[in-house]
Amino acid sequence: MMRENNQLCPEASTYYYDALSGRHSDIPSAINTHISGCPACQSEIRRLESCLQEQADSKTIRLNVQHLAMHHRLLNEWVCCDEVKPFLPLLSFPGQAIKVLTPVTAHLEHCQTCRNQLERLQEMRLTAEQMEQAVVHLAGQPLGEALPQDIVGVFDQIRNSEKSGVYTRAVLDSDGHIQVQVKQLSAVRDTQQSVQQDGWVSRRVWIRAGLAASILMVISVCFLSVPSAEGIALRQVYQAVEQLTNCRIQIFVPEQTLPVQTILISRELRIQMYQNPENATLWDLDNKTMLNSDSISQEPVKQTSLPPFQASQNGYGLMPFNSIQELPAAYSWVQVEGLAEVRPGQQVYDLKWGQQDSSTQIARRWRGFLNASTLLPERIEWWEQLSGQEEQLMMQMVVDYPGTAALVDEIQKVFPRYQGTK
Repeated sequence: MMRENNQLCPEASTYYYDALSGRHSDIPSAINTHISGCPACQSEIRRLESCLQEQADSKTIRLNVQHLAMHHRLLNEWVCCDEVKPFLPLLSFPGQAIKVLTPVTAHLEHCQTCRNQLERLQEMRLTAEQMEQAVVHLAGQPLGEALPQDIVGVFDQIRNSEKSGVYTRAVLDSDGHIQVQVKQLSAVRDTQQSVQQDGWVSRRVWIRAGLAASILMVISVCFLSVPSAEGIALRQVYQAVEQLTNCRIQIFVPEQTLPVQTILISRELRIQMYQNPENATLWDLDNKTMLNSDSISQEPVKQTSLPPFQASQNGYGLMPFNSIQELPAAYSWVQVEGLAEVRPGQQVYDLKWGQQDSSTQIARRWRGFLNASTLLPERIEWWEQLSGQEEQLMMQMVVDYPGTAALVDEIQKVFPRYQGTK
């Protein structure tokens, strides 16, 4: 599509995502008026909206629109590492990578230094609160609360690291496509001097502190279930489960007092043991070997595939979805109070959602009895309700988190030859 020959269109393009997100107060009045009446700009906004509809749910769309709006503000600007650093924490958050070309992703494509820093943040698996602090710090502001020293050390290293010298500039061509220019430091200085001599000064739409404030607003508005001071957000539970080292799960079904299965899992040792009343199986996930308690020799047997539990679950099967990004659009997360069986130090939350199974609508409920300190589930109830029927308890999990030595001792009671090494 050929862009209308109007000198305001290139400047207006930096505000398309603001218009999509409804944040018209962030758009200069003259630009807002132009966007409203310009067929070319309206066509581009509809095209962007159509692309975003491919996202999984409305929360993801809302987050991506506002996230992309921040990226888009840097169109037509020379971008260096300093402008990109405040974006890195949000980009490092699971499921929030931007897959389209933007001024920020264009710089990442051409700057190995910034890519390395993004990978460091991804490896840290930051909580949402730590991510907020990282945004503030990398934008040049002091940290607002105490953090572990190792985390602060990484933030400091990224913040104070030397710039790579790579400058990138993303501009829209006449067809509305982004074209990327790349220069080294000295070349950019020469370019800026030449354009300033011609009477044009680069338009900086944000200072770094303002950028940090905008990113923090997106985090606070768009991340799931921002809790009160006493509450627990669903994202916090997912983050706590994703960072587990060891876990023991006892599974109970209604009308039985003994567990039908006990599962021992160690991320540190990369093993899983499934123990039923009749037998037990131990998996070595690194070596793809299996031990069975029914085997006389108890020699490990090489396997070609891993158990489904490992293949499909990032959080030990404690949560109903592998990641928070997989949640359906229509769900609820509410605290449950007044239950008699809650022990001191626990908070209880219900996660509810619907699921269509063949021709039947099923209402599902995950009830977690959470440790208010660690945010980890200590007991889980799984409920479901078929259309026209009463809700039924399908399964309970009793969960604890033993140390590695205690877990190895328990495995050795079943498999004496297991030494607790990878």
